[in-house]
Amino acid sequence: MKRPHQFVLPVLCLMLLTMISGCAPTPGSSRPTGAVKVRVTIEGAEITTGLVQFTNSANGISSAAELDVEGTASLSDVVVGSYQVVIIPPSPEPGDPELMDYNNIPERYRSFNTTPLTAEVTSGDNKFEFALDSNSEK
Repeated sequence: MKRPHQFVLPVLCLMLLTMISGCAPTPGSSRPTGAVKVRVTIEGAEITTGLVQFTNSANGISSAAELDVEGTASLSDVVVGSYQVVIIPPSPEPGDPELMDYNNIPERYRSFNTTPLTAEVTSGDNKFEFALDSNSEK
């Protein structure tokens, strides 16, 4: 017959392992970050619908935010580094019979293979203004 105190050590070890694994930091959380505010225009007019996506191809980190009615998007806790930036039109609503034509976002700015947009995010506050060119499709 086992005595009750024989279970104490295994139970304490299990509790300690559970606490240690639950307290592990999130990957990348110790890296310095910055807050990013982006303004997107085309020929002086704000682009008020769509998504701004920052992607760092060196480490695969990506952050995105929706454009608002003022043509701005805000991203918080973006890891410091160099990013490629794309502007993506909004997806059509399910069941929407009319597909919107977003000519205000030229094709070249929609893909990481063709976008000329880049940003260098530093610690603290960062502001970027992207003036898209409708005349240079590729």
